[in-house]
Amino acid sequence: MNVEESKIKVDRKRAADLLTMYRQHADQLTKSDEEIARAYGHLARGKVIIRALHAIEQAGLDEQGLPRLAIARADIRKITCTSWNGHLELKSDEPYTRARNGNFSIRMPGSSINTRRARADVPMIPVDVRPQKHLERYHILFEADWHDYPVDPYLLRRIGQADLWLVLAEWELTDLERAVMSHRVNV
Repeated sequence: MNVEESKIKVDRKRAADLLTMYRQHADQLTKSDEEIARAYGHLARGKVIIRALHAIEQAGLDEQGLPRLAIARADIRKITCTSWNGHLELKSDEPYTRARNGNFSIRMPGSSINTRRARADVPMIPVDVRPQKHLERYHILFEADWHDYPVDPYLLRRIGQADLWLVLAEWELTDLERAVMSHRVNV
């Protein structure tokens, strides 16, 4: 999965200097300023931050008009994609998550109401990188395979409300993991 264009690129030293500047004005920070400072803190420690929704938009649509990339909360098993007039909506198939930040609306030039509705599995998180608690606070960005089980996802944690996501892990599912999980495709 190529998200290079969507990575936030700031040198570690520059990020540390900017973080110091924000901390010096801690009593004046707005919520947006606090979000920026948190992001600079991660970048200063050498972490990777991406704009995940931007990455989905940049990846574009496949030949069937479906997005090449998708995002879902980590506690969701399947998502549904619908499109209309330049927008995509990625929705959880699980009713309890819909009211709790389980859906994403993404501007997607070229999408239309004529695109068929599609479902995709959300990739499993291997045990060595799976968060122990509060899985609903994490998200998975993945190459959407609307017919088979996805291969190479990223585990993300959102930084505030903006399209800034801390990359916690990336992995490629093995053939064995895909074989075991693929029994869920279109179930």
